[in-house]
Amino acid sequence: MKIILYLVLLFAALNSFGQPQNDHRLAMEYYQDKEFDKASELFLKLFNTNKSSVYFSYYTRCLFALQQFDDAEKFIKKQIKQNPEIPLYKVSLGAVYKEMGKESKALEEYNNALKNMKNNQSYIMQLANAFLSNNELSYAELAYLEGRKLLKGDYTFHFELANIYAGQREYRKMINEYLDLLVINESYLENVQSRLWSIVYNNNDETVPEILKSMLIKKIQQNPGNSILSELLIWYYLQEKDFEKAIIQAQALDKRNKEDGYRLMSIGESATNNKNYDFALQAYSYIIEKGFMNRYYIRARNNYLAVLYEKVFNSGNYTKTQILELEKAYLETIEELGENAETFMLMIELSQIQGFYLNSTKASIERMQRALDLPGMTRNNIGKCKIMLADLLLLSGDPWEATIIYTQAEKENENNPIGDEAKYKKAKLAYYQGDFLWAKAKLDVLKASTSKFIANDAFRLSQIITINTEMDSILEPMQIFARGDFLLFQNKDSLAMKTYDSIPLLYSYHSLEDEILYRKGNIYEKNGDFENASKYYERIINEFAYDILGDDAMFRLAVVYQFRLNDSEKAKETYQKLIMDYPGSIFVAEARKQFRFLRGDKVPDGISQEDLFFLNLQP
Repeated sequence: MKIILYLVLLFAALNSFGQPQNDHRLAMEYYQDKEFDKASELFLKLFNTNKSSVYFSYYTRCLFALQQFDDAEKFIKKQIKQNPEIPLYKVSLGAVYKEMGKESKALEEYNNALKNMKNNQSYIMQLANAFLSNNELSYAELAYLEGRKLLKGDYTFHFELANIYAGQREYRKMINEYLDLLVINESYLENVQSRLWSIVYNNNDETVPEILKSMLIKKIQQNPGNSILSELLIWYYLQEKDFEKAIIQAQALDKRNKEDGYRLMSIGESATNNKNYDFALQAYSYIIEKGFMNRYYIRARNNYLAVLYEKVFNSGNYTKTQILELEKAYLETIEELGENAETFMLMIELSQIQGFYLNSTKASIERMQRALDLPGMTRNNIGKCKIMLADLLLLSGDPWEATIIYTQAEKENENNPIGDEAKYKKAKLAYYQGDFLWAKAKLDVLKASTSKFIANDAFRLSQIITINTEMDSILEPMQIFARGDFLLFQNKDSLAMKTYDSIPLLYSYHSLEDEILYRKGNIYEKNGDFENASKYYERIINEFAYDILGDDAMFRLAVVYQFRLNDSEKAKETYQKLIMDYPGSIFVAEARKQFRFLRGDKVPDGISQEDLFFLNLQP
């Protein structure tokens, strides 16, 4: 009997607990379906149960929608009598009068609510929120401004007022609130930057960024000793990609505060990501000039050389003199800093420069062998050195030793990008040698690599092998093509071009025709002949649009237009066509991003290394 009684009571309790939830769900459904009479009954029931301001607001809105203003007035007056301390009720009474067309009575209620505002932050915010919920932005503004006076600096409502001004498109007032807040409390810098970015740089009004700059400069002049405003100005210049002014401002701030140049490091990295190499070098030079004892000195030297390297080889039109100057800069830096675990990447880059561009493979191989024995080297770093060493051995004509070194790097870095890169390089070596079946088997495994670089390269090379071997009993064209790719790996571009050209002469209308056009476009692009590069990419689009390289060629063409030929309109058109014609392409995400940028949308600062993969040529 006791058990039965317990179950009955439990069922009743659960039923009573679940009923308000059911009523809430049903009330919201009625409200959304504009069945306000049914919704009002449930919202009133819910309000009487727990006195929630949410149900109060929904109930009064239902009465407004039903034009039952007298009922609304009586209901609200009753709540005011029972709970005179709740500001929502007073403001809602004014809202009723406004709905009834009694404008003067509405304003009287609003003004009385402001007049009787209490010296209490919570009360002030409740009152302002009540005005906001009734779309009375000007009265909400008055509530915060009066509240600021009452609280006498204990709480200033800067964020709240800025939000109101943003909604009213009063951008000068909004910016002024944020700047005044930073003068009072520097700790809000990141929060202010985030809010300014979301409003200023997601706005169709192109004058807003200029307003921000002029107000910032004026505020700095009024507060000459305030560093945080100068910090915000640097941030502004970075959003505008005005690296020159960002550097000037950062240097001035660095000297004034006798700092270590950390801002210049950040500016240098941002300028590099945006391919503004000269300003990146300028930023790093400032830190280097501070001397060896500066905490960022070694990092700045490393970055300086990395930017020089990228500037030379991403220009698409480098000279032998530039490469020799780059080699000299690397040699001087390594001589100063020494060969150690902190400079191993410089050793790798110098070895690549000498081995692949200056025919100094012996010196490069010896340097990589020394790097493997440096103390403090991590497994990943050793793996990177081994991959470069194997590349150099392959370049020098020792594929067997290269295979051994690739295998070591693969085994020592299983299930990480370094190991996958070594595995890919080994598969590509087999491809160069004409062992297509073995290469394809390894490439197919790498399609699932966590590295976007490796997975994409493996997928593309595997498809080339599949299309041009499984459907063709004659392997010689593919073997010639692979030899061309090996010559391209060796930077023997003219020989590679002749090798590719021999295929259509020997085997007309071969399925490799689009691949040959693409490789030739790559070579022209690599060597700075962007007009010819674009012609080859256009031929693929016109003649082989629905083959495997259609989207690749279209993306490269867009990149050439945007970054090499500075033709933004053609780049935008090509990105848009890629998005429309190849919705499943791996390039769509980057194409959409670049299209939005060219259209005028603001995008976050910088480009990730993953994204650079798509923009830089990958021979």
